[in-house]
Amino acid sequence: MQSMFLGRTTALVLGLSTITSVHAAGGSWGGAQPAAVSDCPVLNAQLVSSSSQPANSSNLGREGTFTVGDRITVTATLPAGTTAAAFRIVGDPNGVVTLAGPANAPATLVYNVTGPLPAGSVGIGVFIDAVTGQSVTIQGSCVNIPSIIPAWSFLGAATTGGAVALIGLMAAFRRSRRISSRA
Repeated sequence: MQSMFLGRTTALVLGLSTITSVHAAGGSWGGAQPAAVSDCPVLNAQLVSSSSQPANSSNLGREGTFTVGDRITVTATLPAGTTAAAFRIVGDPNGVVTLAGPANAPATLVYNVTGPLPAGSVGIGVFIDAVTGQSVTIQGSCVNIPSIIPAWSFLGAATTGGAVALIGLMAAFRRSRRISSRA
C-alpha cells in the first residue's frame, strides 16, 4: 500500500511541476511583459503645444499603431476673434471614423483605446468640423495608462502551487488510509 501512495504522490508532484513550467514559460505568471509599440508618444508631441487650426482640417494626427491603455485627451479653446467651433477625435485624416465627439469648443474630449481601432481607422487625430471666426486652438495629450489587472508574482504563484500540492497530498493520504483500514 505504501508504494501505491508514493506512486500517486510522485505523479501528483510531477503533474503540478509540468503545469507550473508551462505557465511560467508562457510568461503569464508575472515578470516584465514585452510592451507593444505605440505611436502615442509621436501623437503626444503634436498635441502638447497649442496649435491654431482652421475649419475642415485634420492637421493634427498620427497614422500608426495605438495600444490598449492609450488615452487621448484633446481640448479645444476659442482664441480672440473666434465665437464657435466644433471638433472630434477621429481615426482617419478625412474625418470619416469618429472615435469621440463631436463637441463644441471650448470643450475636452477623451478617447481610451480598449482594443483594435474601428474599421477604416489608420491612426488617431483631431478633425475640426466648423469654425466661426479664424481658427480654434487645439491642445492635448496621449498617454498610456497601464492595465489594472495584476500579474502574478513568483511568490503568489509558488504559494498557490504549494497549496494545491498540499491539498493533493492530503487527499492522497486520506485515501490511502481508507484503503489500508479496509484491508
